[in-house]
Amino acid sequence: MLCDLGGAIRRNDFTDEAASKDVMARTNHYLELFYEHALSEEQSIHSHMREFVPDIVDKLEGDHQAIEERGAVVKGIILELPDAAGPEQLIETGFRLHQAFNSYVAFFLEHLNYEEESFLPLTWQYFDDGQLADMRVDILAHNPPERNIEWLGGIFSSNNVNELAELVSGVQASPLPQEMVQGLIGLARNTVGEERWAVIEKKMAKSAA
Repeated sequence: MLCDLGGAIRRNDFTDEAASKDVMARTNHYLELFYEHALSEEQSIHSHMREFVPDIVDKLEGDHQAIEERGAVVKGIILELPDAAGPEQLIETGFRLHQAFNSYVAFFLEHLNYEEESFLPLTWQYFDDGQLADMRVDILAHNPPERNIEWLGGIFSSNNVNELAELVSGVQASPLPQEMVQGLIGLARNTVGEERWAVIEKKMAKSAA
């Protein structure tokens, strides 16, 4: 998501009002999306982990604050664009937007790397698969359905078949309403395509045997 958006900002002609409005709307949307994701992590996962690793949770939530601050810089530059005086200022403001967004992405990816290398292994240490599944379900339960579809669509399109087999198995075994479970599985299937879905089903069947 973020890398694609960064490329769109880099390529955009900021003297083209219609194209710029589209890029600005997409940028604001994704900033809100990732902000909501951070809140979901804090409410549904960090709240449980704070008892065991308070220093790491503090660092992650400090990162979330820093990410939000970088996002605010991006939003501030977006607000400047409609008032830019002529093509040269539009191009200069667009360049600053790209730089600010790059700063946001760089910090965000560093945060994700730390989270995956240092935090996620600890969640496996302190909680079993059922408890971790409950946390994921809690996140889904507190999000609007359309937001879950957007998030999971991005996950389904970017993960490999081994990760997807584990993820879909977790969805099937979750206590979510069956209507939601079937909807999410259908989303996964439509997103990855029939060829990859057949591979995922084989891996799930092998794991269940």
